[in-house]
Amino acid sequence: MISVVIPTYEEHESIPFLIRELKKVLKTNFEIIVVDDSPDNRTVLVAGEVCRSLRIPYIIKHRRKRGKGSAVIAGIKLSRADIVAVIDADLEYNPKYIPGMIKKLENSDVVTAVRVRRDPFYRQLLAKCFHFLVKILYSIDFDTQSGLKVFRKSRIKNIRIVTEGWTWDVEFLYKCMKKGLRIRTHRINYHSRRFGNSKINILTPLTMFFEIIRLRFKI
Repeated sequence: MISVVIPTYEEHESIPFLIRELKKVLKTNFEIIVVDDSPDNRTVLVAGEVCRSLRIPYIIKHRRKRGKGSAVIAGIKLSRADIVAVIDADLEYNPKYIPGMIKKLENSDVVTAVRVRRDPFYRQLLAKCFHFLVKILYSIDFDTQSGLKVFRKSRIKNIRIVTEGWTWDVEFLYKCMKKGLRIRTHRINYHSRRFGNSKINILTPLTMFFEIIRLRFKI
């Protein structure tokens, strides 16, 4: 069995497509866990309706907005399988990559997607600066901010994550490395979102830069 954790914030348009794609590509039993921070309940209502129509076991938790990292952590705690996949709900990550990533768990503990993407120059520059800072501070030399990861829950159960926001990925991967877990990467093609608006605004990169510096001193 596989647990698929989906952190959401106003993704009622995209999540039906994501769930249907998961149904197509996952050939084994799986459950869906949606942890939703939206101000209304449209996302959870749609997700529940689609899961019921497709007869997929699901757990849905609707709460006040606390951040993506907090949502992922809550979803992992609710999962009932040892293999856990975390995927964003915005359709920027194709679920078709999950089976290949699970295959890599045969000789690793954590598999994280590395995005192949085409961005405007300013986004490429920001990404390179962020990557350089993460490499200097945490000795991580690959894409940390991908919204698609697969791991064994039994191997990460003693890792305590304190970050509630966007930089939970850095803390998670860094603590996995410090614990000696085997981490592999998996190259994927990255797509633009099809519905709704990005949750990243002009202040997000600046916030992330400060957060990863502050986090390094905390841990």
